Amino acid sequence: MSRSCATGPLLAGVLLLGFTAACSGPSADDPAPSGSAVALPHKGTPIPGVLAADLISTARATLPGSLQEDTRLAGTGYVTWTHTEIGYPGEHDRDFITTNAPAITIFWEDDGAVILVGCGDMVNAGLSPAMAVCTDLSITGVPTGALRSNFSAYPDKPWEVAQPFPQIALAGFDYPAAPPKTGTARSFSVTGPDPPSIEPTNTSSL
Repeated sequence: MSRSCATGPLLAGVLLLGFTAACSGPSADDPAPSGSAVALPHKGTPIPGVLAADLISTARATLPGSLQEDTRLAGTGYVTWTHTEIGYPGEHDRDFITTNAPAITIFWEDDGAVILVGCGDMVNAGLSPAMAVCTDLSITGVPTGALRSNFSAYPDKPWEVAQPFPQIALAGFDYPAAPPKTGTARSFSVTGPDPPSIEPTNTSSL
């Protein structure tokens, strides 16, 4: 895929992390397995039990024929992290795939720890395969089915950041779908608790 840059709104994960620029390029190598020696602290609290390599593989399989874009980010004093987007370009925003639906965005660190996963799809798609990537996560200490229950309650609560369990925070919002989709899309994201808002000091497209 040709190298290009775009700026615009991301899914909930980007809003939580305070990052608004994404650059497209070839897919990154699979992330290193979790457990590598890390001298610096994590940018965000890792989601326990979720590994980047497994999650990216699941997202690719869920959205066949999709594109993957990876942007590497660095914050002073933190482990370097990567923003991975998996989805389909739209008619008017071909290079910024997470403005379209369905799409999955993942923030992961060099040791394989996942600090955010966000899933987006059309509201009328409900619990679609793309949304299930987020709602069916196996997270240490979170009961099976708990994320689905929180997603199902989405229309009945204001979706600011919520923390139903000590080890994760959830967020969601609706947004206009990008063409060729029409209507309202929905985002549902999972992070570790207390997502940080520190801006990256530099970025590079992979």
